[in-house]
Amino acid sequence: MKSYEKLLLENKAWAAEQIGRDADYFSRLVNLQTPEFLWIGCSDSRVPANEITNTAPGEIFVHRNIANLVVNNDLNMLSVLQYAVQVLKVQHIIVCGHYGCGGVNAAMANKDLGLINTWLRNIKDTYSLYQSELDAIKDTVQRADRLTELSVQEQVMNLAKTSIVQHAWNEGERPILHGWPSIWPRLWPKHGANSPPRHDRPPAHPDCAGLAAGPVADIAAIMPLRAVLFGICHSGGPQIWCGEGWMDGDETANALPSMGWAWL
Repeated sequence: MKSYEKLLLENKAWAAEQIGRDADYFSRLVNLQTPEFLWIGCSDSRVPANEITNTAPGEIFVHRNIANLVVNNDLNMLSVLQYAVQVLKVQHIIVCGHYGCGGVNAAMANKDLGLINTWLRNIKDTYSLYQSELDAIKDTVQRADRLTELSVQEQVMNLAKTSIVQHAWNEGERPILHGWPSIWPRLWPKHGANSPPRHDRPPAHPDCAGLAAGPVADIAAIMPLRAVLFGICHSGGPQIWCGEGWMDGDETANALPSMGWAWL
């Protein structure tokens, strides 16, 4: 049996299994698509959105590309974003990266990779923004991990600056934007699922001072995704995961100093 033929057989087996558990499963999916989330993730075959979040078809609207980038001239991504925000009315947009990303590693290598060089330029631009910090990290794996985190931060800021998100916020609508720099399991050996929370504060983007990011916080106890980098709510204010729940507004302002965090 050829490999692609096995895929078709597995699809039939999966469909039969779903119908066996729930005879109306597919009829409901045909008539309704109301996902709460738009997921912008990496094309890496090891990080499929539904599987790593244990969600069913119809629960997450997905866009994937190499290294989970949000590029302002990418009509594919922008079309997905517009449909998700304006038609599906998603409540949250998640940019999810992962340590061990081949796109990030390729961007750090000084090699001519052909057509993909143009795409990787976006990651190289992020490296340039934070070059002094990244060059100070001698271990190449740790440097790539940090670039992964910084790239996710930049992609969320890019999302916040799109006219699609800006119009939604101006109309008093969601979505809340989230940046998750890593997923479980490791494609990241130095960060275990039981590692303590990280309270390092990423800097605000120079072009988006009013959309300042919050600290990294561990949410491994909530779902098999290691970290939330930060979130931005529709009002332009930050949403911080404190380990027990999301905080915003006065609640965040009052709580952060006692937690050892500070605004820029």
